[in-house]
Amino acid sequence: MSFLLLLAGVTAQSCSNTEASVQNKEDKGIPVQVAKLAKEKVSLPIHVSGNISASKESRLSFKTGGIIESIYVDDGDQVKKGQVLAKLNLREIQEQVNQAVIGLEKAQRDYERVYNLYSDTVATLEQYQNAKSALDIANTNLNIAE
Repeated sequence: MSFLLLLAGVTAQSCSNTEASVQNKEDKGIPVQVAKLAKEKVSLPIHVSGNISASKESRLSFKTGGIIESIYVDDGDQVKKGQVLAKLNLREIQEQVNQAVIGLEKAQRDYERVYNLYSDTVATLEQYQNAKSALDIANTNLNIAE
């Protein structure tokens, strides 16, 4: 009980001290500082995420595929029209040309054989035309391979 009376007394005294300090401040006033305002440009950093890419980018495509033997440029190098970028291993491509040559030689032999038979009226017109078409296709295949 005596503890409660002591607590009530301390509380009452602190409240009266607070009221007195508020009255003293009202009498004196509150100090204020005055500052001049001016317009000012402020540039703050902007933090964003995104992708960076070149303004000009070319997608490469090639007419002939193959195994790359040498590369003459590095990533990011500027290149000019007609500049050699890489060298292919031509062994596979050369084998395709050889295959087309052999196919053309066979088609020529077949055509001559069927032509002679057609001239002797042993082969039909259809056989002759088929041999001529095969010769034309073999010739075109060689041109493509070369």
